[in-house]
Amino acid sequence: MTALLAKPTSLALVKHPVVNSSCRDGNSFTYNSNINIAVAIAIEGGLITLVLQDADKVDVYTLSRKWKELVDKARAKQLQPHEYNTGNILKKRVTILEKKQNSMDKVVDNGIANLKHHHSQYKEHIINLLNDGESSVKSIINVIDERVRSFDQSTVPYLILQRDG
Repeated sequence: MTALLAKPTSLALVKHPVVNSSCRDGNSFTYNSNINIAVAIAIEGGLITLVLQDADKVDVYTLSRKWKELVDKARAKQLQPHEYNTGNILKKRVTILEKKQNSMDKVVDNGIANLKHHHSQYKEHIINLLNDGESSVKSIINVIDERVRSFDQSTVPYLILQRDG
């Protein structure tokens, strides 16, 4: 499947070389002479970008065999640096996504830290309010209990229960 995506990508880069270029100084573009497609895969310990070198110059079958070979080498931890360090287009995209992920992780971490700070800042205040509320409820209950106890038991016999009949 990877070879089926890498081949048309490489052919598109041949037609649109500016997409396969880089701007290092902010003013001029450097065009890459090779079209090396880097694709990230998950391995034990994280992600690695494997490179299908000169993807525009070989057929899909050769790309597919090369891809399988690279994946097998990656899983066996036998890759050579040129097999994972020279990708152009997709490697840049993975790097950008990793930076965005790191940035989002920082935002989430800062948000959690702020919540913890506010929680600890207001925790004592909230506990005091709850204690005051509990005291108020206890006071009301005590007043009701006093009134019930002070109810003149002598008035009970004068209450006449009327029955129809």
